[in-house]
Amino acid sequence: MNIIIKSYHELKPLTDCLPDQGRLALPDGETVGVVLQRLGVPREKRAALVLFINGRMARLDTRLAEGDTLVFFSSIAGG
Repeated sequence: MNIIIKSYHELKPLTDCLPDQGRLALPDGETVGVVLQRLGVPREKRAALVLFINGRMARLDTRLAEGDTLVFFSSIAGG
């Protein structure tokens, strides 16, 4: 299956190297967590990420499907 991946802030370099504006070929049924692991997102950062698939909130165990767009970025603490 093919998906599009976008990231922002300090994680952007992890997706800048992907071909075709962030397209990635994956086995069917891959989870968000496994994709983040493949991209090299440190384990300790994965749980704190804000995740969206096709504009809807997602979790690390959410399965991806053909044509999905995965967007992720670090949550921002404010005060």
